[in-house]
Amino acid sequence: MNYLNFDPCKEVLHHFDIRCINSFEPAVAKLLLTVEAPSFSIPKLSKIRTKIYNCLIDALDMFDDTITPDTLKQMSTVICRAIKYPVNKYKTVYDTLRPLIQSQEITSHLLYVVATKISGNIDLVEQNQVIPRWEDIDVPVWVPVEIVGQQEVYGTYPGKEIKAFITGGMPAGMTLIQKVSNKFIQCMLREIGYPRYKKFDARDIYNTRFTCNILKKKGVTKMVAFSVSNSQSKHNKALYKIRHDKCPYVYNIECINCLNGLKECQGALHRELYFVGDCIKGHRGIMKPGNKKCNICIEQAKLETARALFEKRRNRNEQEK
Repeated sequence: MNYLNFDPCKEVLHHFDIRCINSFEPAVAKLLLTVEAPSFSIPKLSKIRTKIYNCLIDALDMFDDTITPDTLKQMSTVICRAIKYPVNKYKTVYDTLRPLIQSQEITSHLLYVVATKISGNIDLVEQNQVIPRWEDIDVPVWVPVEIVGQQEVYGTYPGKEIKAFITGGMPAGMTLIQKVSNKFIQCMLREIGYPRYKKFDARDIYNTRFTCNILKKKGVTKMVAFSVSNSQSKHNKALYKIRHDKCPYVYNIECINCLNGLKECQGALHRELYFVGDCIKGHRGIMKPGNKKCNICIEQAKLETARALFEKRRNRNEQEK
């Protein structure tokens, strides 16, 4: 196949796609310190991300199973056409992706991360600037995030371990994992769109969106402050309405007890569709797909492990005294 005549995005080839020019070397972008949270166009970023991802999926048969330099060049060219960026400047995209995904196995998740990385920094690419790796940056930055996972944490205070997927900015495509107390989560939800004087569960943090200031300290990236844009607040308010006012299925149960996943309901508090099955412990219970234990037994085991660790630490401290 003549690759120059192949266009997964079905765009008309431009004259610069095939014209011979001098070698192009993009500049590496520099990160500027921003004190106030900038405004991100979340719908625009999502639209560009979806287009890039669909184009990469359409061209999947062209790529090797593992990302080689040739495959990376093909991917970069596909992305350039998807965002209508001159193909002869593909090295802007190539040099951005090479240190991140070189030699990795191609999966749909990896392609989604790639699409997020480029769409979240589309302004830098259009200025012929290579997006730096977050690992090489020690300056705090503001980024929009989506909470894509949460699970119970048993420690000094009741809390959650939340997973935040970064959708914009230089760290776009990364997933942050951070432990936060339930009380802080509830306070934060009230600041990003939830009612200030109504009760709700900390598990409502799932699938919310906001902008946070992240800082890398001793090699660990953490969220240190947060803000919310109008579109993010609107999204979060819509989630609250579904979860607490208007159930699409008119169920007479709380969302925290509902089996539906995101495919079934936008207000779901987990991604997968849960089911009632036979727990390995010998009883029926609510289970996640692929698990042999019900959700309650899994959480109970975590709680017992946390208690045992606490007792071990306490005994050791008493012996040292």
